[in-house]
Amino acid sequence: LVTPLTVSLSILAVLSGTKYGLKQTRGKFGLGAKMALIWSKMSTGLPIEISSSMKKQNYITFCRLDIDIHKNIPHVHLHEKRENKQHWHGAEIQVVIEGNWTTYRSKILHYMRQMAVITPYAQFQFKFVSDAPEYQECHCKVFSQNRCNATHSLGDKTSSILC
Repeated sequence: LVTPLTVSLSILAVLSGTKYGLKQTRGKFGLGAKMALIWSKMSTGLPIEISSSMKKQNYITFCRLDIDIHKNIPHVHLHEKRENKQHWHGAEIQVVIEGNWTTYRSKILHYMRQMAVITPYAQFQFKFVSDAPEYQECHCKVFSQNRCNATHSLGDKTSSILC
């Protein structure tokens, strides 16, 4: 069951994990996603949006969340169930980050390429939008596909980047 508390604690609280046993352990991404969220909060102050749905689920859980960086406490602004007519499943996180595109472009694209390699089952989309007239919008999609056989072996990995 995905609740606002589950989503907010697993995504926003910096020292939390999504796998619990006798001791707390990290999930697949560790602190990477949390650091992006903190960067977003510090640079724009805007909340993040998370959509999540499991296979064969007829609804999508949507949350708009914020974090108190100093207290490490998540705040849920909106939590609702939305129709899932397309039978989409997965997790989607949207963040808005302010920064210097000229300086960090190569690093962001390099990071997305690395993510495509280590998560061949995922799809990433990056959208650069600038108020400055000298920059055009850049839509960058990283598609990574892992063609698995029935035993879920690594198989043939393909990835591409468009920008």
